[in-house]
Amino acid sequence: MEAMIFFKWLGFATLIILLISGVVYWIKVAFHKWQYWLKYKVFRRKFNKEVVDFLAEDLKNGVDAEEMFKAILLSGKATLNQAREIRYIYKELKRRYKNE
Repeated sequence: MEAMIFFKWLGFATLIILLISGVVYWIKVAFHKWQYWLKYKVFRRKFNKEVVDFLAEDLKNGVDAEEMFKAILLSGKATLNQAREIRYIYKELKRRYKNE
């Protein structure tokens, strides 16, 4: 009987640990997905002027966001995280120019 109680509580504890781990995982995934949206929309950070000037030229030339992202990564001038941030800024600039 004691073994049955032990395994019952072991299963319950395992279930709780799995549920908590799943919630933490999805919070992490959501944060990475909306990281730049939080940075620039919620916390109202300004875009870097040099980056915006650089991206404005690409926007005028009609460069696609993914092509620009690949070019930045292949050049080795930015890390993956920086390249993702630049891609987000590019998409925001493109959206703003499209609305004007």
